[in-house]
Amino acid sequence: MCRDTQEAVTTSAGFTLGLTEGLEALAEADTIIVPGFEDYRRPTHPRVMAAPKLAGRAGIRIAAICTGAFAVASAGLLSTSVST
Repeated sequence: MCRDTQEAVTTSAGFTLGLTEGLEALAEADTIIVPGFEDYRRPTHPRVMAAPKLAGRAGIRIAAICTGAFAVASAGLLSTSVST
């Protein structure tokens, strides 16, 4: 798991996730999964948005779970076209 700060994350289910990497690790990922989060209307910090934008331009797969789609959309990484 990576994040812009060194703080651990406590989920709404009550368990804590530790951090293993900073945002720079996204540049070397095969797939990035953006989890859902409670306050999806709050603007995401620009430093956090820059990392998936760069990864998306590099062709790294990006997936979102639930409200994580709002962060992916804010980064300009959603397309209205569908390929089959």
